Amino acid sequence: MSVRLWLMGGSMPLFSEQDNPASFSPHLLTRMLTYSYLLSFNAWLLLAPVVLCYDWQVGSIPLVESLVDIRNVSTVLLAVVMVALCLSCLFSLQGQGSREMLVGMLFLMFPFIPASNLFFRVGFVVAERVLYMPSMGYCILVAHGLGRLCSLNNVWRSREALFRSGIQTLPHNAKVHYNYANFLKDNSRHQEAIHHYTTALRLYPRHASAMNNLGTLTRDPEEAERYYRKALATNPQHNRALFNLGNLLK
Repeated sequence: MSVRLWLMGGSMPLFSEQDNPASFSPHLLTRMLTYSYLLSFNAWLLLAPVVLCYDWQVGSIPLVESLVDIRNVSTVLLAVVMVALCLSCLFSLQGQGSREMLVGMLFLMFPFIPASNLFFRVGFVVAERVLYMPSMGYCILVAHGLGRLCSLNNVWRSREALFRSGIQTLPHNAKVHYNYANFLKDNSRHQEAIHHYTTALRLYPRHASAMNNLGTLTRDPEEAERYYRKALATNPQHNRALFNLGNLLK
């Protein structure tokens, strides 16, 4: 910066009104609203770079001169998103994920500050070239966000994880207890299976399949027969209970 200032004779470059109309506006409100809107406009270029141009000077983007201008909505939305990201970084500074987010935020914001009109006047309204460095931070944030979204699906990694998640989410649902009990039964975890079959019956006393499966787990023939007959009393066409009761009587 020192060499640059020396080459420029110790003075800042001079720009005309057509280079950056907002910075020449006599109204502070217009300047602030337009500068703020240009931040959200640049953020939109990162999200959806479908409208690009080699020159954005003069009247390419009309000044935001009123608080009721609809474009202020995008400014507020950007502010909310940025505040949320910053708070997320602050509240989880010890985690690995928060460090990724912090690096992404720093790359996103700091390289753009010289082009933001906040500290000195620049010679353009919008220029895609100033988004090259911020796009690195944007890519880091997108990758981090996708990673977080993918990690939400861990419950589908295994049958047990899926059924356990159902019990955690809906502990009053008889079917999730029945499904988890089936998994436990298949893996010879019989005492746990009996507990969840019993829970399923407590929540839904007419669950014939739970009665039948409880009968297969008990070592007492009389108790097993009682469960099979109870299942058939609930559902006379329950083929597994008929088969199991027939085997037991034989």
